[in-house]
Amino acid sequence: MVAMIDQDEVDDYTVICKQKNAHGRGLVGVWSFRAGNGIVGLVTVGHDSVKLWRMDESVNGAVSLTCKIEIQEWRTAIQSADVTSDGKCICLVTIDSMFYEIILGDEGPVVMPHDFGVMEAWHVRIAKSKANYITTGFSGFLKEIDLSGKVSRQEPFPTVKTVGTLAYGSSNRRLAVSTFEGVLHILDVETLKTETTIEGKERSTP
Repeated sequence: MVAMIDQDEVDDYTVICKQKNAHGRGLVGVWSFRAGNGIVGLVTVGHDSVKLWRMDESVNGAVSLTCKIEIQEWRTAIQSADVTSDGKCICLVTIDSMFYEIILGDEGPVVMPHDFGVMEAWHVRIAKSKANYITTGFSGFLKEIDLSGKVSRQEPFPTVKTVGTLAYGSSNRRLAVSTFEGVLHILDVETLKTETTIEGKERSTP
């Protein structure tokens, strides 16, 4: 499928910062955050490490990045990651199904690894309330993880092995779960049960 975009509606942009060799291995994701003191920064998650960057803007509008923290606690590649809007909590799932919870405090980062079993952590999303996390287990469940690293509840999800991504709604009342088969499930966060299912149909070529 080709999406047609009106060129008149595309705003021009200018690259204001370019950081070479930010990571030694491939990037999984980049998240911006605003700390309580108003400082704006970035969290970059690579297969080699997690880095916390401070962003500074000069009077002429140029932006520079300074790496303040680098965390290297795993040896395998990252499968999934998520970061809170204030940058204080970072969650990772590695390809060996290890779950890492990273809390950035005043005295530096605290890394807490959790092992839920082989293939029992595959994706991760942090709830908007920052009170828990959601992951998928190949045993057939959506699993909610509390802040102590324990499975607080789980709900059967028959097509869990085909889940491609998870996303909380802005109000934290709904959870969207999409699959590689083109099906979107909207779940009630309170029950982790499906409220609505939307099936994407591939348009046939004439």
